Amino acid sequence: MCVIFVKGLITLIDEVITINSESVLDTYIIGLGMLNKASSGITDGKDESAKEGKNAKDKHVSENRDEEFYAHMRAYQAEIGIKGEEFIIEKEKEKLKHTDYYNRIKHISKTNDSAGYDILSYAIDGTELYIEVKTTDKNHDFFYLTQNERTRAVDLQKNGKKYLIYRVINIMSEPTYFVIEDISVGFIIEPLVWKIKKVIN
Repeated sequence: MCVIFVKGLITLIDEVITINSESVLDTYIIGLGMLNKASSGITDGKDESAKEGKNAKDKHVSENRDEEFYAHMRAYQAEIGIKGEEFIIEKEKEKLKHTDYYNRIKHISKTNDSAGYDILSYAIDGTELYIEVKTTDKNHDFFYLTQNERTRAVDLQKNGKKYLIYRVINIMSEPTYFVIEDISVGFIIEPLVWKIKKVIN
């Protein structure tokens, strides 16, 4: 939900709107700036300087609010990521509670966020499971995988290891999940980011 206040037909109010809530997502920042009517008259240098100063100030305020918004979004994404991982750890504990592997589950991403997977768990027969958890607050039909995660998946699978993606949806309401054993089957993989490196002769 996003709230925008409109003043007249042309000007949008530029202000921060905060809704008190326990969830980070319920904090909204509106930083749309002012949409001014174009001046039809000739202005002198003083008016132009004042206008430029105001534009610079509006731009600065807008940039600050954009930074705040993205900071809130990053915090929220981190929050749902952790909730998803904790949800899966509990599910793995339920699965292994009558086995010797119950106390061997490790929350890897808490100490190493570059491992390429989030959780080390086990199948009932003791097979190691390298689990990457992908969590969203809604039932989105897509998720993002980093190059590091994909490389780790390929490397582990080449060595006969089980790399699994646990896809968690609706984490903030009624969380459920399913397991993906091979993203090359039944999924479309689209490159969204390119690494650019200067050629050194």
